[in-house]
Amino acid sequence: MRTSNLSCSVAWLLALGVAGTAAAQCSPRWISGGETGGPGGIVYALTVWDPDGPGPKPSVLVVGGSFGSVAGLATGRIVAWDGSSWLALGSGIGANNVYALAVLPSGELVAGGDFVTAGGAPASRIAKWDGAAWTPLGAGVDNTVYALAVTSTGELIAGGMFLNAGGSPASRVARWTPSTQTWSVFGAGTNFTVNALAPLPAGDLVVGGNFTAAGGVSARFIAKWTNATSKWSAMGTSVMNNIVTSLAVLPGGQIVAGGYFTTASGFPANGIARWDGTDWQEMGAGGMNFGVYDLSVTPDGNLLAGGGFTVAGGPGGGVAANRIALWNTAISTWSPIGSGLDGSVNAVAVFHGEPIAGGNFLTSGTEFCPFFGHFGQPVAPTVRDHPADALVCANDQRPFSVSTSGSTPFTYQWQIETGPGNWADLSLDPIALPCGGSADAAGATTRQAGITIVPCPSVSTYKVRCVVTNACGTATSNPATITMNSNVAPTNPQSITACVGGTAHFTTTPSGIGPYRFYWHRDDVLIDALANPSAASGELVLSNLSTDDAGRFNCLVYNSCSGAWTNYASLDVLGASACCPADLNHDGFVDDLDFQIFAVAYDILDCADTSMPAGCPADLTGDGLVEDSDFSVFVVAYDVLLCP
Repeated sequence: MRTSNLSCSVAWLLALGVAGTAAAQCSPRWISGGETGGPGGIVYALTVWDPDGPGPKPSVLVVGGSFGSVAGLATGRIVAWDGSSWLALGSGIGANNVYALAVLPSGELVAGGDFVTAGGAPASRIAKWDGAAWTPLGAGVDNTVYALAVTSTGELIAGGMFLNAGGSPASRVARWTPSTQTWSVFGAGTNFTVNALAPLPAGDLVVGGNFTAAGGVSARFIAKWTNATSKWSAMGTSVMNNIVTSLAVLPGGQIVAGGYFTTASGFPANGIARWDGTDWQEMGAGGMNFGVYDLSVTPDGNLLAGGGFTVAGGPGGGVAANRIALWNTAISTWSPIGSGLDGSVNAVAVFHGEPIAGGNFLTSGTEFCPFFGHFGQPVAPTVRDHPADALVCANDQRPFSVSTSGSTPFTYQWQIETGPGNWADLSLDPIALPCGGSADAAGATTRQAGITIVPCPSVSTYKVRCVVTNACGTATSNPATITMNSNVAPTNPQSITACVGGTAHFTTTPSGIGPYRFYWHRDDVLIDALANPSAASGELVLSNLSTDDAGRFNCLVYNSCSGAWTNYASLDVLGASACCPADLNHDGFVDDLDFQIFAVAYDILDCADTSMPAGCPADLTGDGLVEDSDFSVFVVAYDVLLCP
């Protein structure tokens, strides 16, 4: 049971609560939690939470239940909703269920249920979230928590099936004091399950559930704890004849109980009754035709009720109200909230001025809103995230998506531009393009489509968009430009002859559109790009060459469409004698010492002369003579001095 401190206009809610409100056109109706869906399982609890109190962050609605994910988002039994999008609270709650939620004055959010972990750490049936991490409340409790409430002094009350809290006996109801981080008890507690809590002024407390005694006093299904005397008492004579599942306190102090009972203090009260300070009174002639599971009070004194009922106000003078209804305290009447829901409503609240329902339902009228819905005026769609431009290969399918705000359900239609200002609907079957190509889309009527284009011979860019429609209007996304890429075709590197100690550059230039990936190889072995980063570029640079660097080089080049090899190019590395023939004494310099050797050979002239040094190294032109032409070559090298 939760009570709400949310502002809500009675007149507005009543205006929306006309029986049989149609979901057609753009009229108020029940709406699901967003474009991508809602909780993947039953909802048991709702509460409003402001993550930073007086800070700039807006309030969110927190939802707890049996689900493990929401709209594809891993949440772990608890999630927040900002009015359009779902937000995870860390890794959430572990296995099992969240049945109750509350917010401490510190701003921390508390969850209770039958779980044993929160945020991946041990937390026995109860844990708190501070906006960054989940932590346990001491040793927790030893069995399921079904109800949470916060007192005016900031203490947390928990009710459920447990017999121990913080490691000490506590029969079904216990108090957590944040300032001392300790658990304490309410006397002997109750003899069976507590389902609902209603803190009162001065530390008093009303509990409802499946018990028949509290503190040893007979109290069938509902009891009051008086703080001043530290004693339990029954509320009325005989009290209820069946289980109490929910409690609320109206602004005037009247207590409202909901549940499976049909009498209260011996008087008819089907599913719901009001305590006037002395005895129980029915609410509307005949009450509900089935159980009430949750109650939520608005500040202007009205009451939302959710449950399994389909009639509110009794069979004779009641109104059709499918599982959710509004009680107007000013005129003491029940009103439906639109078409209601098709299954049980376990939790109710008001958020952003709209009634919220969570439970085990799937639809409202023809609207699909599984497990969670809000009732309000539908909003025309607005495209929030537009499809992105893409570089695409011919015949390849590429996904494009949109995200939309507004009221679900949405319909989608992806289109392709066939001429300036002309757009054609895409479908799974290919459509012919005027230029000679074709296009198709898998999921052409969903928010994410896989679009394939067979391009026209002379057209390299295309535009696609998505048209989103709901009952209130249409929105069109910005167009996304598709640029067609071609298979890569790299140019071939050229063979190189270089000298020892020199540098070699092999280059390739690919066709098509990048980005490109380059993989240079030497003798069919991949060159390590960590050792030589240029091996991952279009220009391979080999520095300080040695004769061991000689070999065959080629490159494998990829773009987004394909990969292709270049032809081989060879590298020959010449030794020092071949690269600096004028260095006649092989010391790396062409200087006066080499000139002396050259002068001796020049005087001899003929290489065939037996007095010529072996090999005739001074014959720099290779004509068999050491003469003026060789001298000219030598002078050039002499002027440079240093061999390459």
